[in-house]
Amino acid sequence: MKRRSLFFLALLALAAPQLIPRAAQQAPAFGTIQVTVVREGTNEPIPDVQFNLTGASGMTAQQGQSLLNAVSRGNANVPPEVLQNAQEAVRGGVTASTAVSDSAGQFTFRSVPVGTSTLRAQLEGYFGPASNGGYPSVVIMPVSVTADQVSNVKVELLPGGTITGKVFDPAGKPLSDSMVQLLRAAYDNGVPSFQVVNIKSTDDRGEFRLYRVAPGEYYVAADPRRRGLLAAVTGGAGGNAGAGARETPVVTFFPNVVDPGGASRITVRSGDEISGINVQARTGLGYKVSGRVTSTLPPEPVTVSNGNVRTSLAVVSLIARDKGGLMDFGSGGGTISANAEGVFEFQNVSPGSYDLVARLPAPANTGWGSANPPSLANAPWAFGRASVDVRGASIENVAVVVRYGVDLTGRVILDGKPGPVPVRISLQPNGSLDSVGDEQTALTANQIAQFQAPIAGDGSFTIPLLPEGRYRFQVVLGAMPVATGRGARRGPGAPAPPALPPLSATAYLADIRQGATSVYDNGIVIGTERPIPVEVLVNSVGGNIEGTVIGADQKPEANKAVVLIPPENRRQNPALYKTARTDAQGHFNLANLPPGHYTLFSWDSTPPGAYQNAEFLSRYAGRGAAVTVEAGARVTASVSLILN
Repeated sequence: MKRRSLFFLALLALAAPQLIPRAAQQAPAFGTIQVTVVREGTNEPIPDVQFNLTGASGMTAQQGQSLLNAVSRGNANVPPEVLQNAQEAVRGGVTASTAVSDSAGQFTFRSVPVGTSTLRAQLEGYFGPASNGGYPSVVIMPVSVTADQVSNVKVELLPGGTITGKVFDPAGKPLSDSMVQLLRAAYDNGVPSFQVVNIKSTDDRGEFRLYRVAPGEYYVAADPRRRGLLAAVTGGAGGNAGAGARETPVVTFFPNVVDPGGASRITVRSGDEISGINVQARTGLGYKVSGRVTSTLPPEPVTVSNGNVRTSLAVVSLIARDKGGLMDFGSGGGTISANAEGVFEFQNVSPGSYDLVARLPAPANTGWGSANPPSLANAPWAFGRASVDVRGASIENVAVVVRYGVDLTGRVILDGKPGPVPVRISLQPNGSLDSVGDEQTALTANQIAQFQAPIAGDGSFTIPLLPEGRYRFQVVLGAMPVATGRGARRGPGAPAPPALPPLSATAYLADIRQGATSVYDNGIVIGTERPIPVEVLVNSVGGNIEGTVIGADQKPEANKAVVLIPPENRRQNPALYKTARTDAQGHFNLANLPPGHYTLFSWDSTPPGAYQNAEFLSRYAGRGAAVTVEAGARVTASVSLILN
C-alpha cells in the first residue's frame, strides 16, 4: 500500500508539480540570454526587431498546465513529446517574454529558467536565412540556458527587395488601376501553379511598386481588364450570346507574353531594388458564355428568421479550372446575377475550361448556409453546376439546374467489423470551388470541409445535402468529431457522446470504398442521385519505418525533412505522402503506415508540395531509398540527403 502511494505521489509531481509543497521542490535555477541581431553576412546591427521568448516548442507554463488539465480530464489526446513539453514548461515556470532590439541590435533576457527556450525574431520587411525553399518572415531558434551563465545568441536577417515598373495598354499608353501580381512558382498537390505573393494596383501614371519582397525567384503578371466587362443580361431569354468573339486585353506576363511558359523569372536578392519591369498588355479573343438557371426547388419566396424575403434571382459564378493559381480580376471569371427569367451572360471570357455554379435560396433545413450545416442553417442555399470548354467559339444555352443536395452515408469498419470507432471524417471540396469568388458559395464549401460527421454506435455516419461536385475524404484516426461551429454543438441538457475505446497506436486508414470501387485515391463524385454508401476501412496493425538521414560527409543530418513517397499508381492521393523531420542525431520515425512499397527522400531544401509532382520526382530517379512496409513490422532505412 505504501509503495502504491509513493507511485501515485510521483505521478502527481510529474503532471502538476505545483501541487507538491514548495519546500519539497528544488529551488529553480536561472540564466541569461544576450541576443544580437545583424544583417546576414555582416556585423551591421538591426534595431527594432521584435523578440518573443517562450519555453520549449513555444509553450508557456500556463499553456502547459491547461494541456495537462485537459489530458487529466480525458479531453485531449496528445503525442508523448507534446506532453513532455507541457510538463517541462510547468516545472520551469516558463512565461512569455517580449522585447525589441536597441540601436546596437541587442537585447538581454534575464532570469530565464534553465533548460531550452524558444526565441522568435521578426521585423516587417526582413527575412530569415533560406529554409525549405523559402525565406521565413519569422526566425525561430532553440536556445540552451545554463544556470548563472550568459548564452550569446546571434540572429541574422535579410532585408527584402523592391520591384518597380509600368503597365501599358495595347496601344502603348500608361494603364492606371491595373492589378499587378507578384507570383512564385509553386505546387498545388503536385500540380504546377503560381502562388500569389503580393498584389498592387498601378497609379494614375501606370506605375507600380512591389516592396518588402523576400529573396527568391518571381514572375510579374498584369491584369488590364475591368470587372465592369462582366455583364448580366437584363432582358428576356436569348440575349446575344451567339455573337462572335472580340479582341480584349488579357493577363500579360513580363516581358509582354500571354503564355506563362514564356514569362521571365525575376531574381530578387537581399536588398535589391529592381526597376524597369514594364508590361505592355496583349489582347486575345474573348468569348461569351450564356445560359439559363432553372430549379427543382419550390417557386414561392423564401423568408428568413427576421421576416425579410430573400431574392430569388440566381447568382452564377464562372470559375476557371485551369488558371494555375492566378487571381482573376477581369472577365475570365467572376460572379453575376441572372435576370428574372434565370438568363445569364458572361462576356469577354478567355479560352479555357470553366465550371458554372449557380445558387438559389432554399427552405430552412434543406441546405448549407449562414456558416452552418443544414440542421441549423436559417438561410440556406441550394446549388447547381455545369461545365463548359471555351475553345474558339462562344457558348450559349448552357443549362444549370439548381437542386437540393444529396446525403452521403457510410460506415466505419475496424478490422473487418463495423462499430463505433474514434475517428473524424469530413469531405474537402476538390476542384474549382477552392477558388470561387462568390462569398456565399465559398462559405458553403468551407463549412462542408469543416463538418465532422458524427459516428453512431454501429459505425454509421451521414454527411447531409451535399451539392454536386468532386470531394476528397479527410480522415483523422484516434479522435472523435469535435464542435465545428454551431452545427456540431449539442443542445442544452443533451448527454455527451460515450467515450470510445482508443485505437491501437499502430492503426491506419486502409481504404475508402464505394461498393466495389476504391474512392480513397481519387475522391468521390456527388451527382444528382443519392450515392452508394461508402465504407471507411481501418486496420489496427500498420507498419513503421525508422531511419537516419546521411549527409555528403557520411554523418547524420539533424533537422532535415524526410518524405515517404507512395507507389507511382497511387501518387494522386495526398494522404499517402508522409513526412517527418530528423532529430539532433539525424534519426526519424514514420509510424501507422499502410503496408506497401514506398520510396524515401530527403532534400536539403525544396518548395512545399514539389515532391508530389511527377516531373520533379523524375529528376531524382534512383536517388531515394526503396522500402517495403509490412503490417506489424519495423523497417530500418538510411536516406542520403539530396542537396538542391
